Amino acid sequence: MKYLFLVIQLLILHTVYAQNPLEKDPWSKKQLMEPSHLINLLNNNKIKPIILNIGVENNIKGAIKVGAAKDEVNLTKLENEIKKYPKNALIVLYCGCCPFDKCPNIRPAFSILSKNKYKQFYLLHLPHNIRTDYIEKGFPMASN
Repeated sequence: MKYLFLVIQLLILHTVYAQNPLEKDPWSKKQLMEPSHLINLLNNNKIKPIILNIGVENNIKGAIKVGAAKDEVNLTKLENEIKKYPKNALIVLYCGCCPFDKCPNIRPAFSILSKNKYKQFYLLHLPHNIRTDYIEKGFPMASN
């Protein structure tokens, strides 16, 4: 009987998680933008993405520094910044302070764009940090 109860619990858990997995990340894989793709967009005269630095690290060339999105004041600043752009604007967020699974900034910032119903927004794919995934690959940074 004890084992039957355990099996039933496991089946229920499997069913719940299979239908409604706990999502730690608010983005899909399609919403991750590779740094090389961002550079291609920046070099394209027709499409200019809005790049928002929602962390505390170095500024990518052309990015608007919003500040650490873990802080309420910077989330408000982010919300005010995005209101300047149409809902179909191409927006790229990035932090780069640390690996994605430890970053306190990317989830709240990404959720703000989702909540405000922006249609074309991405998270720059910097799974380790900005130094490893961007700077060391020679991608352009702001000159301060």
